[in-house]
Amino acid sequence: MKKIVLSLVAFAFYCLVSFGAFAQIKEIELDVPTGNLPTTSQLNTTLQRSQGDILGNGSSDAGNIYYGANPTNPRAGAPVLVFIHGYSSRASTWWENNDMYTRAYNDGYRTAFVSVHPDKNMWVNGQLFRDMLNTVANRYGVSRVVVVAHSKGGLDSDAALVHYGATSRVERVITLGSPHFGTPLADLAQSGWVWWLSNVFGQVNDATYSLQTGYASYFRSQTDSHPNRPNARFRTVGAWGYGGILWFSGVYLNLNGGSSSTGGNDGVVPYYSTKRPNSIHLLGGHGTAATDLDHSEVHKGQYMWQYVKANLPTTLAKEQAQNLAPEPVKNPNAIVESFVQVISTKEGKANLVVEKNTTELLLDIHHLSEADDFVLIAPNGETMRPEILRSAEIVQMDMLGGYVTTLRLEGENLQSGTYTLASRLDATPFVALVNTGTQVGLRLTSDLNDEKWTYRAGEPIALNLQVLAHQPLNAQGAKVTGVISLTSDAEGFDRMTAPTYVVEFEEKAGVYSLHLPKGLPQGLYNLAIHAENGNFSKSLVSSFAVVENTLHQLGTSQKEDETKKASSLRLEAAYPNPMSSQTTVVFENQTLQDVVVSVYDAKGRRVAQQILPELNLGKHQYQWQAEGAENGLYIIEIRTENERLTQKVILEK
Repeated sequence: MKKIVLSLVAFAFYCLVSFGAFAQIKEIELDVPTGNLPTTSQLNTTLQRSQGDILGNGSSDAGNIYYGANPTNPRAGAPVLVFIHGYSSRASTWWENNDMYTRAYNDGYRTAFVSVHPDKNMWVNGQLFRDMLNTVANRYGVSRVVVVAHSKGGLDSDAALVHYGATSRVERVITLGSPHFGTPLADLAQSGWVWWLSNVFGQVNDATYSLQTGYASYFRSQTDSHPNRPNARFRTVGAWGYGGILWFSGVYLNLNGGSSSTGGNDGVVPYYSTKRPNSIHLLGGHGTAATDLDHSEVHKGQYMWQYVKANLPTTLAKEQAQNLAPEPVKNPNAIVESFVQVISTKEGKANLVVEKNTTELLLDIHHLSEADDFVLIAPNGETMRPEILRSAEIVQMDMLGGYVTTLRLEGENLQSGTYTLASRLDATPFVALVNTGTQVGLRLTSDLNDEKWTYRAGEPIALNLQVLAHQPLNAQGAKVTGVISLTSDAEGFDRMTAPTYVVEFEEKAGVYSLHLPKGLPQGLYNLAIHAENGNFSKSLVSSFAVVENTLHQLGTSQKEDETKKASSLRLEAAYPNPMSSQTTVVFENQTLQDVVVSVYDAKGRRVAQQILPELNLGKHQYQWQAEGAENGLYIIEIRTENERLTQKVILEK
């Protein structure tokens, strides 16, 4: 009977995934391109919005296939080219402010441009793209095509070929700026510190979930060992010249493993992440003139068509020789570094630390209102007006979104100590990335390595953190706290009630260690670490996968339900939530034991605790009076010797 139930659950999940992937395929003819852009008379009734790379608001055109006009000088035997876009984008990114279509047409290539879901994961888009590839091949009467993919379109292509059997339809894939190993920006967007704000901007979705580095490592572990993998031939390109609206996200990545020593980054994707294992990597990273591009430029025809064209087969009549060595299999997410401080607040002001000998302070602030304005209050109480480097640009490609203000304060005599960043609007929420240079950083190592990409469910997990500091700054004796949060792309998943683990690292001989001997249940976990000692304050965000079967089928797991039934603790929803001054937590104790109730802030720092010895069986209440606490996200933990339950609450005075 149990097997029948599991089969029905699995079938229901399959139907759910299939329904999520379903989009009616619609075929549309493009006009002959004139100049750099095609005429769009036929598209105006189809697309409700045409804003180039960034989708923004408005409905998706997922399922649409746009066929390029037949060239007047067709190239004999040349493959049909199918172009697929990336995150938060659509097919029109290949011809709006982009001459890729024009150049392909002028050189005699037949083309098709597809729109997949801008905010779905690679599993949903992979199935849809597989069906669209079949439609395109049948339309042109060919057996195989060549795919050109930008950004996340490379992962969608990988899923289509390897997991959904489209290798028979695709001779090769050329990816441009694709995050084959994810991007730290997705980790940041999904972290407990900022997800509440990036969610408002629409940046917490299935796509950013699947672009977390931990999920990308899981995807690689599933893909690179798949029997179809040798039949999926990829050539990849990465860029490193971040700038414009992606300048500060590029700075963030530069200080989080995407520096020139690893090839740089394009403002969204680190160069190392663009190198798919077992594939041929083209051009080069930092210092290569051809790839001095940002993420919105690396797929444009004026920069990339000559290299795409040079890597197209002259004919599909026979197998093409691969005259370049493939990339070896390495796990770039095994060691994580960060030199950035992340601050967030819901009340319009937050503290940050500037280290001694800092000569330049950079603040990248994501906020809700275009009219927002910010000041800095120095340690001596002086109110300062930093230089505004940019302001009021809506940035979605960097996965945080919202209005963005970038400030700079510089000088040899820049005060060290605790500053306050304050909005001049009352109680406006914001997230700020603080860059004081590379004087102090964090390096996280774990059990993961080039052979080990994920943890098995129930396996012990060991994390080690080092504080990297230049002399004469004293970085010893830091307090290192962390929050490990289960994330999910499952429908109905509630981040406020999801399992959360508040941890504190123990120092020994300058290394801060954390051991989770019982392991964690299956899932994708976001890890946010905060380290400070009064002389510095730094943040590190990463993610990792704990896998029992297949991570993207968490909805079929019964283990969690069985665990809940066996639990001796029950936790009800806190009320009120959001709270203005106090909240009440109701929990049920089913065995006679001590219960410890703790309250932590979003960085894992304890702000309140009460020990309740040998409580009687039944329901009990704990009321937290948030006197003196700042607005923001808090975690309430109910813990016994063997169990712990958590719940998030938001304080809004």
